[in-house]
Amino acid sequence: MRAIQAISVKALIRPGQWPTTLCFWLTSFAGLLLVHGVGQWLPKIMGDLGYETCDSLLFSTALSVGGIVDMLVAGRLADAVGPRRTVIVRFTLTAVFGAVMVTPPPE
Repeated sequence: MRAIQAISVKALIRPGQWPTTLCFWLTSFAGLLLVHGVGQWLPKIMGDLGYETCDSLLFSTALSVGGIVDMLVAGRLADAVGPRRTVIVRFTLTAVFGAVMVTPPPE
């Protein structure tokens, strides 16, 4: 096992490294927006789309629980097949399910 060493912010933004660092920071920020959005905005948005309050809260809870399960599975999967493939599959599935989420309810 390698020893962990301290890395300065200067090392993270050096030439050749800053694009990766910027993408990591943007992804982290987007993740925080997503978590806040699920907890705060999703029930209101779903209510505006015609869903009952109970349904929107249940959906929000299911999405949060799904995220927890996803993280547990993704960690094991990343160990087995590699983090790059795992991230590509997870982001693709997130886009697909995000599109399904904005589909209006049947009448």
